[in-house]
Amino acid sequence: RSSDLPDYVRIGVAQYSGSYKDEFNLSLSSNVSDVKTRIGEIKKMDGSTYIGLALQSVNQSLFNPNAGCRIAESIPQLLLVITDGQSVDKVAGPAAVLRQRGITIYALGVGAISDSQLLQIAGSPDKKFTVSNFSELNSIKKRIVRNLDRKST
Repeated sequence: RSSDLPDYVRIGVAQYSGSYKDEFNLSLSSNVSDVKTRIGEIKKMDGSTYIGLALQSVNQSLFNPNAGCRIAESIPQLLLVITDGQSVDKVAGPAAVLRQRGITIYALGVGAISDSQLLQIAGSPDKKFTVSNFSELNSIKKRIVRNLDRKST
C-alpha cells in the first residue's frame, strides 16, 4: 500500500475562532505520513466561533492557485467544516459563494449544534453530519470518507 495520496488529492487545514489561521495549504506534500504528522501538531484554538468569517478566509487563502488549489484544472474541490460551536456570524452567504465557485462543502457538527446552521453551510442534508463529542469522530470517519469519495469521482 502506497504511503502517498493519489495525485488528485491535496489536503489543506485551517482553524478559526475569533481569528483565522492557515495550518497548511493544499500544496503540502501528498505523503500520508507527512499530512498526519502536520495534523497531529495542530493546537486547537479557543474562542468565539466565526464560521462565516472562516469560510470567507478559506475562500481567499486556501482556495487559490498560490495555495495549491486546482479548481481551474477541473479537479473537484472539497471543504470539510468541523465545528463544535454555534457561529456568531452569518454563514449562508459565505458558504453560497464557495458553492458557486464549484467547491463542495461538508459540515460536521460536534455536540449541540444547530442543524439549520449546518445545513446552511453544507447546502444539502446529505453533506451534513453530527456527532455527540470529539471521541465519536472515528465512528463517523468511514461514512464521511465514503461520501467524499462518491462526490469527488
